[in-house]
Amino acid sequence: LQEIEAMPETTLAEGSAKQAAYEAWEQERSSDPQTLAADLYTAAFFLPKTQASQSKVPTSEHLLLLQSGQEIPGDLEVAVQQARRDFRFFHWYLNFGEVMKTGGFDCVLGNPPWEMSQLNEIEFFSGLIPSIAELKGARRKDEIDRIRTYDIELYSMFELSKRGYDSSNSFWRSSHFRFSGDGRINIYALFAELSTMVTGKKGFIGIIVPTGLATDSGQAKFLDSLLESQSLFSVYDFENRKLLFKGIDPRNKFSLITIAPKGAAS
Repeated sequence: LQEIEAMPETTLAEGSAKQAAYEAWEQERSSDPQTLAADLYTAAFFLPKTQASQSKVPTSEHLLLLQSGQEIPGDLEVAVQQARRDFRFFHWYLNFGEVMKTGGFDCVLGNPPWEMSQLNEIEFFSGLIPSIAELKGARRKDEIDRIRTYDIELYSMFELSKRGYDSSNSFWRSSHFRFSGDGRINIYALFAELSTMVTGKKGFIGIIVPTGLATDSGQAKFLDSLLESQSLFSVYDFENRKLLFKGIDPRNKFSLITIAPKGAAS
């Protein structure tokens, strides 16, 4: 990857050659044992676990086989790679290996989604079948169940999306996130904690998030960790009462939060 990054791109031809080299590297990496092992571990949270799918569910035994240089069953590998495509697995320590080896990113800036990690049926169907999105409660759920009788492809899309949220929450709750994986999961809180993971102890973070990151009891552990490590640089809180920020409900409070390496805050 470092060789590809060093390739010139001052002309269209050079740019095309660099893009082709990167795409080839991406294709080769997808079959790399290290990437396959990371995908296999992650897929264990996402693949359906039924009697019929038992042979396609990864276990610790399969992971040990890969780590010892042996192959895993072909149907299992196909299932793992399909899960990777369906749910877009992303492994920071592999995708940005050269960055992580130096301690992480120097700076992360972001405005993560301000929503819960759960499937919103209204949003899902509003652009597909608006009549279903307009139904209330039990009537909407009954109509969603009825979709399988006349559009199995759409119903499969819905089920896949729902499994994506449920499996992601299971993955996050399995101690991958120390502070943000309890109870109902806020996506912005996950992004905030992830930012601290990919910057290590040296990087600066600037994020726009609901004020709840600094005030809600559910986020207290994360805030305490920032205070204990002396890395909370600043918190600027806003209310949108005068509608200066279009698209933001005036009742929503939000903050500009800066996280810095230990000692920078002083």
